[in-house]
Parts: sequence; C-alpha cells; structure tokens
Amino acid sequence: MVNFSEGKKRSLIASFMYMILSLFKISLGYKFSSLVIVADGIHNIADILTGFAVYIGLFFAEKYPSEKFPFGLYKAENLASLFIAFAIAYAGYEIIMEFLFSKQGKIFMPFLLITIELISAIVTYWLTRYLISTPGIKLDAINAEGVHAFQDALTSIAVIIGVLGEWFSIKYLPLIIGIGIGVYILYQSYQIGRDSILTLLDMGDEKMMENIKNIVSNIEGVIGVHEIKVRKAGPFYFASMHLEAPPALSVKDADKLADIVEEKLRRALPSLLYVSIHVEPGSYTGKWKLALLEDENDSLADEISKVKKIKILDTQNKNIESIINDINLKQGNMSIISSMLKEKGVNAIIYAGKEKLLSLKAYGIEVYHTSEKDEKKVIDLFKEGKLNAD
Repeated sequence: MVNFSEGKKRSLIASFMYMILSLFKISLGYKFSSLVIVADGIHNIADILTGFAVYIGLFFAEKYPSEKFPFGLYKAENLASLFIAFAIAYAGYEIIMEFLFSKQGKIFMPFLLITIELISAIVTYWLTRYLISTPGIKLDAINAEGVHAFQDALTSIAVIIGVLGEWFSIKYLPLIIGIGIGVYILYQSYQIGRDSILTLLDMGDEKMMENIKNIVSNIEGVIGVHEIKVRKAGPFYFASMHLEAPPALSVKDADKLADIVEEKLRRALPSLLYVSIHVEPGSYTGKWKLALLEDENDSLADEISKVKKIKILDTQNKNIESIINDINLKQGNMSIISSMLKEKGVNAIIYAGKEKLLSLKAYGIEVYHTSEKDEKKVIDLFKEGKLNAD
C-alpha cells in the first residue's frame, strides 16, 4: 500500500529541518566571513525547495483518477521536480560565481562554524534514515530525497575541510571546496531534471520490463510474452503486453489466464498500478508443455488402443517433467486423462494417429497430428510450426 500521507509528512519535516540549517549557515557564514558556509546554506535552500516539490507531487499523486484524468495526476511530482531542477541549477551557478569573484576575508569563530557543520552532518544523516524508512510502497521521490540527504551529510564534511582551509589561510582550499559544492549542486540538478524529463516523455523502464517478462514467463499456461511496454508516472508504473496463450483456450479461460497474470504481477511488483493485457495464440517457439502419446516401444502411438503411456516435456529445454504409465484409453476414459493433463499444465498433445480427440479440445488442450514417430524430430517439427492441429 502507498502511504502518501506519511510521505507528505516526512517531506515537510525534511524541508523544515533544511530551513533551520539554511538560516543558521547563511547568517553565521556572513557574520563570520565564511563563504564556504554561505555556499552550503544556499545549497540547503535548494534542499528546501526539493522537499516542497516532493510534497506537491505526493499531494496530487494521492488524488484518485477521474474521468478527465483517467491515469491520475501522478506526473505532477515529475513536473514539479523539473521546475526545482532549474532552481537548484541557479543556486549552484550563484555559488560558483560567489567564490570566483568575491574576496575572502579572515574568518571568525571557526569552532562555531565547524560545530554547525557537524550538527548538519548528523541531522542530514538522520533525515536519510527517516526518509528511506517511510512505510508502505517505496516512493521514488522520498527515496531520492533520502539519498540526497545522505549526500548533504557528505557535503557537510567537505565544508568542514573548507572552513579549516579558510582558518589556516590555505589559499586555494576554500575556493576548491566552494566551487566543488557548486558543481555538485549543478550535477544534482542535472540528474533531477534528466529523470523528470525522461519520465514526462514516457521513456520505457528496461529493468521493470525485464522483471515483468521473468514473472510472466514462469506462470503456468503462458506460452510467451512480448510487446511489453512500461511507462512511469510518479511512484507508479503503467504496463501493457501481448500475452501468448494456447490456441485451444476458450475466451473465458484466456480471460482467466490474463487475470492470473495480472494478480501475480501486482503481488510481485506493488508499484505496478495499471496492467493492460492482450491475449493472442502462442508462437511455436515459446514455452509449451507437450504431452506425447506413446506406445509400448516408446514411439508415438498411431492408434488410441496402442497408447500405453504419456510423456510430458517442456519444449524450451526438452526436459521430461513426468511420465504417466499404464494408460488405457479403450474404455472411453479420455475425459479423465484430459482433466489430469489440464491439471499438469499441458498446452498441447502430439499424436501419430488420425482420431480427433475432441475431449482434449474441450479442456483447452491443442491436438497436433503427425506421421513421424521419432520424438526428437516431432518436437523440432512442432517448434518450426510444421504440425497440423485439429
């Protein structure tokens, strides 16, 4: 479950903490002539704006989809982040200009300034743990804010080095640290802006597509899956796909299979909000579970009376999954066998005889006929699509 309320609360707390840190750093930095501290304070202003952007995004994201916005307003978070990226970039530019063209005087009260930065490092590290531990489905914006807070803790350590450089009049150390902070802020703005733009442009998510493919491919009854398309909006993903199913499945059973696929995807991927599934006949190169009707010589039987056992195998790896022995189809018990094969997930049967075996079709199992009795050759013919089905 997505806990938007808790996410909004924690983003506001983070903004409030950054506001306090920013006021202290900027005021004390100017008062005691430390441009490094001032630069870090300006950096925290960008952090305040980022926190508010997260809040705004989550505020709209928790609104239910409507007739006017059937896919919700989840991208409001990404749009707000894009504006914030520009604000952060401007802050980084200002910091670099401040260090390049302002004259640095002798700082005062260095121990106080170092203490402020130590406190800042502790507070921002606490914010990291606080934000990342938000309960419910992980919100990308909150997680990113948590990572950002950890980077701020590292920045505070760098600032302490810069203050020491100012104190001991190490000529270029404060300049290097200050410009480094500015460049770091510019890089952050680039990352936030890039991710926001790509999300707004509906860029596909390769990792999510791979996760979906792996989950769906291992579901019983699925022949294959292709045309997977994924787009992101706020903390959620929207996906569509073409699901390959056995051709003999009824419309009702195909719909049931699609429901099973959707349910398993939602359980495995809680951030997947919307799934659209188009069911189509499976290609012969997909993952089929075949049943071979064999005679007493381990060859394909050419008459129902000669069937002595049924071998079940996977077409992708040709592994034999099970063998059903002592088969007797003379007494009209094909319905019992059909039900058993259905429970084992069999998609199709290959038979060397000419009987139609209609009861298998009633269970959604395709029947393929062949004049070839060699099983290896038969499987190759099947994967090439050269066998005829009833």
